[in-house]
Amino acid sequence: MYSSNTGESEHLLMLVIGQGGTGNSVLINAITETFAFHGRQQALAKCATSGIAATPIGGTMVHFWAGLGITRAKKADWLTNASPKLTARRKRNILGKICLIIDEMSMLYDALLNDIAQVVAHIKKTENKGYPHLPFAGMHIILMGDFHQFPPVANATSALYSLSPIWTPEAAQGRALYKRFDTVAQLQIQIHVRDAVWTELLGRLRVGECNDGDLHKIRRLIIGHPDCLPTNFQVSPWCDAILVTTRHSVREAWNAASLNLHCRKSGQIKYIAPSEDYVKECPPRSLSPIVKLVVAGQGEKLMGKLADRVKLAIGMKVMVLLNLSTKGDIANGTRGTIQDIVLDHREISIEVNDDGIVKLTYPPAMIFFKPDTPSSISSAFQDTRVKKRLRTLDGNVPLTPSTSTFKIKTPDGQESTIVRRQFALTGSYAFTDIKSQGQTIEVVLVDLRNPLSGKLSPFSAYVALSRSRGRDTIRLLSDFDEDLFCTHPNPDLAVEINRLNFLVTSCRA
Repeated sequence: MYSSNTGESEHLLMLVIGQGGTGNSVLINAITETFAFHGRQQALAKCATSGIAATPIGGTMVHFWAGLGITRAKKADWLTNASPKLTARRKRNILGKICLIIDEMSMLYDALLNDIAQVVAHIKKTENKGYPHLPFAGMHIILMGDFHQFPPVANATSALYSLSPIWTPEAAQGRALYKRFDTVAQLQIQIHVRDAVWTELLGRLRVGECNDGDLHKIRRLIIGHPDCLPTNFQVSPWCDAILVTTRHSVREAWNAASLNLHCRKSGQIKYIAPSEDYVKECPPRSLSPIVKLVVAGQGEKLMGKLADRVKLAIGMKVMVLLNLSTKGDIANGTRGTIQDIVLDHREISIEVNDDGIVKLTYPPAMIFFKPDTPSSISSAFQDTRVKKRLRTLDGNVPLTPSTSTFKIKTPDGQESTIVRRQFALTGSYAFTDIKSQGQTIEVVLVDLRNPLSGKLSPFSAYVALSRSRGRDTIRLLSDFDEDLFCTHPNPDLAVEINRLNFLVTSCRA
């Protein structure tokens, strides 16, 4: 905050930029170890804009940390009139912290940055802490990530680097605040991609400057191309390849086919588990036919991303769809394998049909899930007895159904509050490009065809092709539009990168 010698401000507002795979997580871990070495680990806060980005750094989602909703609050007194529970959480997270790291900054939008600053300043002020005349009340802020990855979901014009017209005071304040981040460091050494030729190609792809030679190298990865290396999907490593696509219909079809193949090969039963929906009353009551019809017409987003039915099997590869425990590394995007399925005690009789399928009446009582990356979920519990029991599970994490609550209105005008119980899981044999951001996929198939509505963006192409470690472990399903590789993803970003490069040079000087 302030130098004891000069009394002058040493407030740090810093950006750490760099191509994906240049060591963001490594740097964050080094900063964490430095704080711990000096006995100040409690003074460092670590967040990210998504759960899957927060777990590798031992952090949490920035929305949760600051006590903000995914959609912005609309009440004028949202900051000063927070509930006692929310205020207590904000105080726990903010007081005593001198530095906040926010990873995956490409998805951090202008108004959100302003909201975070407002929350920090408000909490510090209520406790007579910090420096009111400085942004974030003087807390040091480090934003990290690669602006060439996906911008804020559903609103690219709110990206921190955007030059689009500003329609709200919060967005204007957020952009002005972002411009005050004048200390810039650039990570340059690629530690993720092992193919030097591919690294250079990705460097040109992220700025839309691929040449004819690059396009030829990419086309050689298309399955069926005369120069494509042999790809046998019956043996390792290609039998474990994951598909990255922009099209949800393709993702769903691929996951369904892969699960069927898994069950045929392994002999495992495929369970079809419906959600358990009921009207929130005392006591709860079942849904009437008309209410069931209304609920069936709602989207999964309204119902907390909980599907009306989920297909499950022991040994199935799955992805978690909600932030169940970011401290325990079980976040939205976490991948792993189902080790066991414990059925609900109300399942009286189970019949396996000729196709090896069991249609359940209720969601299972519990699923034992083993993350691909060992979970630290036991560290999230203070009770040593609980920790000991979790360790005996050999890395398996017990999951129970998640719940969501939503309101519906029937044609006769009656309003009901519905509760849904279901597992927030889906197959991970294929997932969308935006879900792939921040993930390392050892062997990947990439679908670069346009979705049914809209058009593929250069951001999508760059993210999808930078998930694996080089050309030997990447294949394309079809040809592609060359504009994806020869057009800069965003003109405003091009302007901003020039500014940041100048600041990098100035900081070095």
